[in-house]
Amino acid sequence: MYQGRHCTREDYALLVDETDEIIELLHTGGDDLISELESYFDLIAEFDEDIANKMRFHLSKDDLDVSKTIEIINRYIGELSQNVIVDINEHN
Repeated sequence: MYQGRHCTREDYALLVDETDEIIELLHTGGDDLISELESYFDLIAEFDEDIANKMRFHLSKDDLDVSKTIEIINRYIGELSQNVIVDINEHN
C-alpha cells in the first residue's frame, strides 16, 4: 500500500526512480546526504513503515559507509518492490 491505498504502477515507478536517485547521490556524494536519506526513508515509510524502520536501524548516521548503505537499500528495496508488485497485481 502507498499512503493508505493500494499501489499503482505510478507508485512503483516513483519507488524505482527515487531509489535510483538516492543510489546515484550516494555514489556522487554531496553535502546533505543524511538529510536526503531521511527524506528517502520517509518516502519508503509511505509504502511500508516496518521496512523503512529496518533500513534506518541498520544505518549509522555518524559513520555513513556508502557501500553498506547501498547494500542495505538494495536488500530492502527488493522486498518492498515485490510487495508493491503483488499489491498492484492483486488490485488491478
